[in-house]
Amino acid sequence: MGHPAAEQDSERAAALAPLTGQPIKEEQGCLARFTNSKAVNKGRNLISYWILGFGNNFTYWVLITAAVDILARTGAQGWQGGSVDLPGSYANISDLQESDATTHARMCKSTSAGALLVAETLPAASISISALFFLKLPVNVRVFLVVSLCLTSYLALAFSAHVWLDFAGVLCASVSRGFSDITFLSYAGQYERDVLSTWSSGTGAATFVGPLIYSAMVSAGFSPRRVLLTMVTVPIMMGLSFWVILGRPQPSEPGLQMKQLQARSMQPVEDSTKTRMLQRLRIMQTAFKLILPLCVFYLEMYFIGSGLLELIYFTGGVWLTPSQQYSWYITIHCFGVMVARSGHKWFHTDKLWLPVIYQSMVLVFLLSEAHFRFLPSVWIMFGILLIQGLVEGTEFKSTMFKIYNEVDEADREECLAMMPVAFFFPAVMSGLAAIPAHTALCRLR
Repeated sequence: MGHPAAEQDSERAAALAPLTGQPIKEEQGCLARFTNSKAVNKGRNLISYWILGFGNNFTYWVLITAAVDILARTGAQGWQGGSVDLPGSYANISDLQESDATTHARMCKSTSAGALLVAETLPAASISISALFFLKLPVNVRVFLVVSLCLTSYLALAFSAHVWLDFAGVLCASVSRGFSDITFLSYAGQYERDVLSTWSSGTGAATFVGPLIYSAMVSAGFSPRRVLLTMVTVPIMMGLSFWVILGRPQPSEPGLQMKQLQARSMQPVEDSTKTRMLQRLRIMQTAFKLILPLCVFYLEMYFIGSGLLELIYFTGGVWLTPSQQYSWYITIHCFGVMVARSGHKWFHTDKLWLPVIYQSMVLVFLLSEAHFRFLPSVWIMFGILLIQGLVEGTEFKSTMFKIYNEVDEADREECLAMMPVAFFFPAVMSGLAAIPAHTALCRLR
């Protein structure tokens, strides 16, 4: 038993602590634990959103890179039925060089890569346009759809023996991407601003790493089927990131939701539906003004990728087949995207129409190259596409932060959910335009 005088001194010190300003050790410990917990949660959120961004873009760009190979195996020029597992129409580049007189006719396939682009983006575009309505689904349901559909797409493409199953796999990937964008971008509005930076960095990394892995493995001799089968871990990784790593959101303004509920309770019941419709139209109008430059940019970029790049190839002084050149075009472009999206302070612009002007110039230049074929080296194409990737990453990231900074917090989540419209809808339009353009260029050659 302690000394009575000592116990009295201890009790007196504890009682006077609030008055003297001397903190109690237990309160200090609680505050430290709270601060540490908040820092840990923030770190987990940043890591989780990087992984989610990585998984969001990985599958999409792998399939874009594999477009020529998928079309080859479903036609008469490649690994049809799995009997021939070559990455292109020729076993090696010397075969193409020896038959250069007939190269034009042989390399103009009956089906453009634009057809695959439409199949990969049309469902996602439909989901993005209807984003404000799909947001009513519970977030866990949407994430489950993202993971399960993405996993199904890889399995379908890896084990497919028919054309319809190839396109079914592509459609599953498209629906998964549509739900992924509207879910994770809108959900980011409930977290700290930094998660957008890590999301942007993750998407940029996947935009390069996905095509790089595919191009490198196929160029090393692995079959496209086996390469796709190794990537089933990507959707599993996304599920673990959301359900295990990501912390639950903490509203930045606790009174904001209460104010909104009070405002709604004061409205007549018959006016609530009309008010919500008008509010959604206002949000869509605000978002459209901010994403319009990005829409035009992607309209031109996807037309280049799906209608022109497969027609631009080189037969002299290069060790790559035309289909391998196409996959490396996409890979190098995506490397520029990754650098720009990850360089948070160095690649940014408030003038969102400037990148659009540059993209228009590139479109005219490459359209001329696809017809006249005047470039002397594949390395010039690599340089053009690297710069194009840097510009694309800058435009995407600048648009995203412009929405975050200029839109009211109450509307921010739904405006961010509308952002995928900027690249899915232009992709569909570009794919549809690329099909007749591809045919016309082939007839002129």
